Order: sequence, then C-alpha cells, then structure tokens
Amino acid sequence: MQTMKTILRNTLALACLTLWVSCKEKPQQAQPAVESQPAPSEAAMEAATGPRFADASASDAWKAYMDLRLALVQTDAQAASGAAGQLAEVLGQGQPALGELAGKIRDQQDVEAQRALFSEFIGQSETFFTEALQEGTLYKQYCPMAFGNKGGYWFSDVDEIRNPYFGDKMLKCGTVSATHTK
Repeated sequence: MQTMKTILRNTLALACLTLWVSCKEKPQQAQPAVESQPAPSEAAMEAATGPRFADASASDAWKAYMDLRLALVQTDAQAASGAAGQLAEVLGQGQPALGELAGKIRDQQDVEAQRALFSEFIGQSETFFTEALQEGTLYKQYCPMAFGNKGGYWFSDVDEIRNPYFGDKMLKCGTVSATHTK
C-alpha cells in the first residue's frame, strides 16, 4: 500500500513538473522580415475578381444590379430601393425599358414586391448583360421554390448561391442553371 502511494505521489509530482516546464516562456526566435506589398486598388480588385463589360454604362449597371441583388439577399427594402434608383439612372438613357423597370423596383417599399419586379428585370436584362460581357463569367442561378414554386432566376459573378428571393430564410437555396463566359 505504501509503495502504491509513493508511485502515485511521484507520478503526480512528475506531471506537475512537466506542466510547469512546458508552460514557461520559450525564447522567441527571430522571424524573417516580410516585405510589405502595397494594397491593390479597389479598381484592380474589381478587375481581378468580377466580370468586365464592353463599356462604362454596362459596368455601372452591373455594379448597381449587384448592389440591388445584395440588398434583396439581406431583405433590406430601403437599400434595394436605393440600388434600384442607381440602376434606373444608369440604364435610363441607353436601355429605357430596363431603366423603367428598375424605377418601379425603386418606387416599391415592400421587399416582396421588389423581389417580384426584380424577377421580371432578370428576364428582360439577360441579353443586355450577356452581350455587354467582355471578359469573365456571369452565373445565371435559379431557385425552384421562389414565387410559390414557380421559380425565379438571378445573375451573379460567383457560383456560390446567395438567394435574393428568400434572403436568410433560404440563403443557399438554388443552383447555377447557366454560365456566360468570355
């Protein structure tokens, strides 16, 4: 019995000593110097990550469209209205029918009404965006459950699904149904 107590005491003492030694600060080794690179400009980041379009009008329309889509993903009617206003302004001259439809989205205060008009906008804008695409990929995405299981489409610059029709309720519901690449 005495030897068992001695073994247990010695084991406990050894465990405490090991813990104490391992917790002591070790001298730090010199880290190699890392050269800092200047941060890329916002324009360079956009050019590297998103699609490029044939003209500034189409690029501005795409940016406003993406802001609108994100606002709908976030179920933010006010932000969607602001982004749709930008989209209407950009499209007003060269694409009056699309500009008018974006203006209708702007004028709505209810996010569900905005989403319904957004779906209509998608149906009418596909040719505009795909013909103006100069470089990169547009992903046409689809949610089969939107609008009472009738389904709804949208465009994205990435293949990851972020559903503008359900927002955080069903954020990842959908699939990529087509890609347009140049």
